Amino acid sequence: MRTLKHFLSIAGVSVAALSLASSVSAQSGGAHDEEEPELAIAMSQLQYFTHKLALSVEARNAELARFYLHEAEETAEAIRDGIPEYEGMAIGPLVGSMLMPHVERLGDLLEQPEWPAVDRTLATAVDSCNACHAATEHGFIVIELETGSNPYMQSFKPRDGS
Repeated sequence: MRTLKHFLSIAGVSVAALSLASSVSAQSGGAHDEEEPELAIAMSQLQYFTHKLALSVEARNAELARFYLHEAEETAEAIRDGIPEYEGMAIGPLVGSMLMPHVERLGDLLEQPEWPAVDRTLATAVDSCNACHAATEHGFIVIELETGSNPYMQSFKPRDGS
């Protein structure tokens, strides 16, 4: 059973990564490629990694939080660099200016975690997502930090001795 859970977890992340890669690579297809990348897929990946980051922070697991922050940062960078515009909205620049400073600050804070500061910075990062949604006429998409809710087949608690 444990092997099946591990396989399903790896398969899920692999499918998600491939979806994001194909979504972002569609942007770089050249002038003959008229299809825009699917921003919702990329954003769902960012939300996925940010949710796992939040659960890791809630569990006060700095090692795991750094891992998921790295994944969220790579996803945000892929959106920033690969989707500069979507349906007339300047998505890349907004991600770069509104989200990335908080991601960088979280990286600094997680080196020697002062958890209240990490909590505040993570909340501010999520607030920046909602501000970006409002700025791009998608204010109906509201992201919330939901503590105590773990839908994953994964423990976010630090291992003994960590």
